[in-house]
Amino acid sequence: MSNSTLRFVAVLFVTVLAGIGAKAQTSGTTTLNVKLNDALSITVNDPTVLLQFVTTADYQNGVSVTMPSHLTVSSNQAYTLNVKTAAATLAGTGANVATLNASIVSVQLDNPVAQALGGTANTVNSLSSTNQPILSSATAVINKNVNIKYAIPSSVSSTSQVLGKPADTYSTTVTYTISNN
Repeated sequence: MSNSTLRFVAVLFVTVLAGIGAKAQTSGTTTLNVKLNDALSITVNDPTVLLQFVTTADYQNGVSVTMPSHLTVSSNQAYTLNVKTAAATLAGTGANVATLNASIVSVQLDNPVAQALGGTANTVNSLSSTNQPILSSATAVINKNVNIKYAIPSSVSSTSQVLGKPADTYSTTVTYTISNN
């Protein structure tokens, strides 16, 4: 046998042995992980709310304003929405040192929106500097707009809590917070 024939047989032999020992891989595995983090946010879309007394009827009947899409809330779990004021009073401007009690203002969710959010909607009849739930045990939502109604009812608007105060704009900061249940 010639050298070239021997080389050919040797290469063929090694190739056959390698082919017998090697098997084609027909499957593979991997670990799939899905990590969920809490997604919890609230955005106030309208930075200013104005309850305005213009006519005598406003003082007799009270005033209210519904702020459409006032808040946008997101939570991947059941949540509670709270509201509070920065102070117990609304302060006058400039030289006016008179105040209005924050408790004269009520806040509530617009009813159809409250039903869509699930949970328990609460009317906050008297705003205060302490967190109060406006919505409890609401179902998880992402980017849900919330309508909020602010009011000073007739039971207050025609009393000394409003009457006799200097004409002015009285202000405080209202803070909404969202927390997982």
